[in-house]
Amino acid sequence: QGMSVEEVHEMTKIDPWFLEQLKEVVDFQVSLKDKDLETISREDLDQAKRYGLSDNRLARLWDSKTMDILTLMQPLSRMALTGGTGDYDFRANGRVERNHDKQGAYMWTNIRLNTPEIYREAPEGAFSFLTLMDRAQKQGRLIALEHEGDWHHISSPRDLEAVQAAFEEEERGKAAS
Repeated sequence: QGMSVEEVHEMTKIDPWFLEQLKEVVDFQVSLKDKDLETISREDLDQAKRYGLSDNRLARLWDSKTMDILTLMQPLSRMALTGGTGDYDFRANGRVERNHDKQGAYMWTNIRLNTPEIYREAPEGAFSFLTLMDRAQKQGRLIALEHEGDWHHISSPRDLEAVQAAFEEEERGKAAS
């Protein structure tokens, strides 16, 4: 937070194109921070869908009275291009529980909707968002959906190359049809 794409690139050596894509998703999440189903626009719902959230699923599940975080979890079984870490397991009623041993069946995508209230007790300065997720989980207010689209965990140059190659192949296929 508070760093430019260039600064993150210099620190991580992650491709700036990929960082720009992530920044776009994060900026969108920030724009939704004070919205609920009564105040969210059709345009916002359409954009959420483009980022992998179905508006029907979002509308069916989001309830600021009973949840603090609604996030997407990617099944490890569908992560063919890049490996993933088993961050979470699903429990009853869409609730998820962090697997501290990293042996869970799902990886957290970091695509989420949050109530603004979760930030009121956030630590000052930089902090791990897991602090807020753990608190929401403990209070039974961390809810997840299984992500229906592709998700790639980029943790190495090899991962980035594999994903870029897959995107390029997909674009060539679209152009040929």
